[in-house]
Amino acid sequence: MKPITPSVALKAKQQVKPSIKEIILKYIIYLPIIIISVTIATAGAYIYLQYQVPVYASTISVYFPDMAKGGAQGADVSALSEVLLFDQKVNLVNEIQVIKSKSLMQRVVEKLHLNERTYIKGKAKTTELYRSPYIQATVLSVKDSSQGEYIEIVKLGKQLFRVVGDQKTAIASEGKIQGTNVTYAYKVDPLVLKEEDKYLLVWEPISQTASVLSWTLGVYHTDKTANILSFIIHTEVPAKGIDLLNTLVVEYNIRSNEQKNRLVDYTLQFIDERVELMRGELGKVETGLQRMQESEVITPNATSGIGLGEMATGKDKIVESEMKLEVINMVRQSVTKPNQLIPTLGLDDPTISGLVGQYNSAIMEREELLRTMPAANPIVRNAQASLEKYRANISSALDNVAVRTKQLKQRAYGDVSAGRSKLVSVPRQERQLLEISRQQDIKEKLFLFLLQRKEEAAITKASNLSSNTIPIDPAVTTGVVKPIAGAIYQKAILFALFIPLGLIYLRELLNDKVTTRQDISSKTNTPIMGEILHNADKKRRLVVAFDDRSVLGEQFRMVRANMTFLTKNRDKKVVLVTSTTSGEGKTFCSLNLGAVYAIAGKKTVILEMDLRKPKVTESLNIPNTLKGITHYVSEQAELEELPIPVPEHQNLFVITAGIIPPNPSEILMDERIDQLFAYLRIHFDCIIIDSAPLGLVSDAKVLAKQADSTVYIVRQRVTAKKQIHAINELYEKEEFPNFSIMVNDVKARGSASYYGYGGNYMSNYKVSYGNEEKTMWQKAKTLVGLNKN
Repeated sequence: MKPITPSVALKAKQQVKPSIKEIILKYIIYLPIIIISVTIATAGAYIYLQYQVPVYASTISVYFPDMAKGGAQGADVSALSEVLLFDQKVNLVNEIQVIKSKSLMQRVVEKLHLNERTYIKGKAKTTELYRSPYIQATVLSVKDSSQGEYIEIVKLGKQLFRVVGDQKTAIASEGKIQGTNVTYAYKVDPLVLKEEDKYLLVWEPISQTASVLSWTLGVYHTDKTANILSFIIHTEVPAKGIDLLNTLVVEYNIRSNEQKNRLVDYTLQFIDERVELMRGELGKVETGLQRMQESEVITPNATSGIGLGEMATGKDKIVESEMKLEVINMVRQSVTKPNQLIPTLGLDDPTISGLVGQYNSAIMEREELLRTMPAANPIVRNAQASLEKYRANISSALDNVAVRTKQLKQRAYGDVSAGRSKLVSVPRQERQLLEISRQQDIKEKLFLFLLQRKEEAAITKASNLSSNTIPIDPAVTTGVVKPIAGAIYQKAILFALFIPLGLIYLRELLNDKVTTRQDISSKTNTPIMGEILHNADKKRRLVVAFDDRSVLGEQFRMVRANMTFLTKNRDKKVVLVTSTTSGEGKTFCSLNLGAVYAIAGKKTVILEMDLRKPKVTESLNIPNTLKGITHYVSEQAELEELPIPVPEHQNLFVITAGIIPPNPSEILMDERIDQLFAYLRIHFDCIIIDSAPLGLVSDAKVLAKQADSTVYIVRQRVTAKKQIHAINELYEKEEFPNFSIMVNDVKARGSASYYGYGGNYMSNYKVSYGNEEKTMWQKAKTLVGLNKN
């Protein structure tokens, strides 16, 4: 088996995913923010609901009798269904379009006066008063039916006022009120009206109200196997919705019967005119026949029997074709007259029958529109354009049928000519008699056809009432459809959760700084020497003292113990301290690391080897005019002069950087630096090197040969995560001796907790300085690390 290399081990560590507990705790730490967000959203939803007017759903189910399947008159009507002028089978798709039409809704609006409304305008919302018992208004006159208007009334004290802009005019509780366009007769109960509430009398054109209601109305075919449609409409007042649906069914039936009876009446009138015309033509033919008979012309004899027999079939076809052409001409005359109904005379062509039905329906729709709007209105003009298109299609269909009929007639004439060739021996008078007889048959059959259609039309008119729709139950209100309080609150809470959690996730996603221990351990195998909590006292740089038992002091003691373990208790005196960039606390850690060795009885010296930006003397308030390393290298000072004792800290010394040189790297490579370390190894037990940041210059690498161990400072929330990969490379390449990491400025609690979202025993410590009194049990827990949540 191959040994596991550090890189392989690191990849294995990177596959470790956070536990569910860690994920939950990651967001629970923001619980106060989430609670505030939810509270604000819930309050906002409550305020929103206070300003919303409830909308109710009203519904009704209607049955459409199908005469072809047996309606109100059963088998008798079903037997007539093939001869009636109207198709008795209900097409629910077409009926849905009729029910949702604006013209039908206009009849309902006009019947219920739905375009005349009264509202109460409160501080929070405006509510419709439908059939209010304490404020009533009736429209007496309207100047312009295309312009809407509203009149505002307010109660101040015990007096009513009409409000126009900023002006208020006192009015009585009953009388007439004149608007710009509308005159009202009103009656108000002032004792019921609320103080300072405003009341609006609104009038708008019927077509405008009908458009809104038609758009709101829903018609659904819930069961494909039954002739039942469900109507549903949303209104602010339940009673209004119920009245509207009930009236809609009634008006639909009335309109349907009106349209059917109107077409039947027109068809009867048209047939009567054609019957009278045909009666005259038939009389002329019969008169001619009578004259031929008075001239003693006998009927054809037996010699012509064979020819007459062969002509019989052709004669019948010619009569049928000519009768059909006559009917086509009748229909064609109606088509040439714009905006006039076309009678249904029973042409045996489904295309023409369908187009005629659609054309007649479009005629009636246009007439309904003209009741409420001028002919120049775009809607009316579109309807007129549709009529012209229907007329063109009907004319084209009639031409096609006429061509086919004429072709059949020509073939029939061929059959007649073949039979007539056998009658050459028949006298001319007899042939003339045969021609007159044929004309008589055509006129008689056409006359009887018209009489038959007249009877059928009369039967249709009598049966129209049996096809009315039947409500299964009266209209009812099913409840509030909006706003649904539960749904509003639910959306508000979800939104309130999404915003902070989304921001938290985005913040974590965009965070490129080291925050948790996992950010380090998942990217490097370098051992972590220890973690140092945040130093709240910025002025205090040395936090380790002999009698100090603060958390920071204990943490540096832990680092000292870990270093002893890392170097396996060998005599490793020189510790190199470096970091990636400036500002990561390298000098702070160097000072306190030296102090923690000093209080252990180790004679310790701190070297200020960051010659470019020295901070050790500044942190210890030591004058930078003292002789230091650069003085020694330039032979301006002796080794014995360099160590300076740190005030109030026994066994702790510091060697300053001296004058900042122009060539720090070259000075560190001078052979006198080697002599300096040889001298210090003899006279000191521990040597701490505060070097320059490794990510900026190469000074630390130059000093690596002098060190026995290396401490790399990583500062939480400052060091970039991408720098951890570079640290791992340094560790794997072994460019520095006994390489380890010390994490500085650790935040133990809150959203940026270094110990993850589950916390750590450090998070319960109370950071303090100096001599803080503790019980023996607390001291014991601190030393052994048992102080946990």
